[in-house]
Amino acid sequence: MLKTVVALTGMFKRFLTSGQQRTKVGIERFAAEIGIAPGIVVGRLQHDGILPPSHCNDLKRRFEWI
Repeated sequence: MLKTVVALTGMFKRFLTSGQQRTKVGIERFAAEIGIAPGIVVGRLQHDGILPPSHCNDLKRRFEWI
C-alpha cells in the first residue's frame, strides 16, 4: 500500500506541474489514469487551494439522501 501512495504522490506532483490541473479535460484524464472519480481530484485541488471552490464542481457526483 505504501508503494501505491508513493506512486500516486509522484503522479499527482507531475499532474500539478503539467498545468492540466486547471482544465476539466486535464482533471478527467488524470482521474481516469489513476482510476478514481474526477470529483475526488477536484475536491483535492480545492482543498489544497489550487482550484477555487467554485471551479469544476460539475465534475463532482451529487447524492441526495432520502
